[in-house]
Amino acid sequence: MSGERIGLIAGNGSFPLVFAERARAQGVSIAAVAHRGETDPAIEGLVESVTWIDTGQIGAMIAALAAAGVTRAVMVGGITKPRLFEHFKPDHRALALLARVGPNPYVLFGVASYEYLGVGLGTVAITAFIQQQTSMRFTATQLALLTTFATLPRTLATATTGFIIEAVGYFNFFLICTAIAVPGMLLLFWVAPWSGDLGRPEPQSAQS
Repeated sequence: MSGERIGLIAGNGSFPLVFAERARAQGVSIAAVAHRGETDPAIEGLVESVTWIDTGQIGAMIAALAAAGVTRAVMVGGITKPRLFEHFKPDHRALALLARVGPNPYVLFGVASYEYLGVGLGTVAITAFIQQQTSMRFTATQLALLTTFATLPRTLATATTGFIIEAVGYFNFFLICTAIAVPGMLLLFWVAPWSGDLGRPEPQSAQS
């Protein structure tokens, strides 16, 4: 594992610190996403980079892990219930479900866990796929450009969300957002088939 970089989604308690310390001792580089008011600030001295977020800020978490170029992520530690309700900033799918069931703490914990699982899987998938499609000689530059372009649709669509919510309501808006993601998921069968051998371009040998 020496030289590998992984993402650490850090919660409260001492376990995230122990994990980071043991990983560093084995030569593993850690890019951490820490939760304000939960994660021990001492984590900053044990990892390569730290991004502080509030609970439920999935977009910020994905952006931080993608920018760090991690291919694997793990969540270590927990989130206390009072602070979860006080600082929770859920994404579209979490809000859609909560709008139906009301303030149920068990459902809230369930959707938050589901989102964190999806973040890990999605971050690994998009980072690995983009790196696989880039030239080995220009991976850093091409990865930075492609991940930036990937955020443009989200940024442009944000400007219209207020009008859509006024027209259809919050619950339908969250369902629409989920439905819009379906075509992109279906495209995976074309751009990244399960059994396909995508291969990575080999660097061209330098000419003397």
